[in-house]
Amino acid sequence: MRPDVMTLRHFYHTPLGIVAADMLAQAVMRSGWHERQGTNIALGYCEAILDSASMPLCSASFMPAAQGAASDTKNCTALVEEACLPVSDADIDNILVIHALEHCQHPQALMREIWRVLAPGGRVLFVVPNRRRTWASMEFTPFGHGQPFSKRQLTNLLGEHLLSPLSIATALFMPPTRLLGMDKLAKMSEGLALSLFPSAGGLLMVEAEKRVGGAIPTGPSKKKLQIATPWSSG
Repeated sequence: MRPDVMTLRHFYHTPLGIVAADMLAQAVMRSGWHERQGTNIALGYCEAILDSASMPLCSASFMPAAQGAASDTKNCTALVEEACLPVSDADIDNILVIHALEHCQHPQALMREIWRVLAPGGRVLFVVPNRRRTWASMEFTPFGHGQPFSKRQLTNLLGEHLLSPLSIATALFMPPTRLLGMDKLAKMSEGLALSLFPSAGGLLMVEAEKRVGGAIPTGPSKKKLQIATPWSSG
């Protein structure tokens, strides 16, 4: 079952969700995504991460129609169909994908759309539940829903759609728990766990680059767009 936008928003306002968003934002910044030049968009539900003061504004934050849309950031938010992004071909330089791929009913179509809208050499950063870790099995977090991935599964999927993996990292090393005080412990121990067990995080983060050689993935051309005002849902 896919979490709706209000479920996602509620999680990121809990003590565990606040810490998770902070640690995930730091992990995204370690990847250098926030320093990328050009046109940036977010896909899925990235609001809690983009709310970080260190993150640049996106040209648009795209939220899947099956999820609904809500926004309390300065990013322009649009309700979209994942297989029909309202963007011209080769128009985007960087895409951040969180709470999207693991819930998508047609991941092949989503991958084709991401390839289509990326400029040659454009980059996409996927954040998905790590199949081998506890975050993927805890249903009281949004990462406990949908299809988790192993490193091989995700990199194979990218390669099939002419997206070359550039880097693989993990984040959220402490097991998710709602015990009092564990959220603070998780935040304090994240850096230590990262240095000692860099592949043991509960989330996979894979950055890939668009390749232009070989066959060109094709997808639907019809595009639908709905703008969501702050605090609205669909």
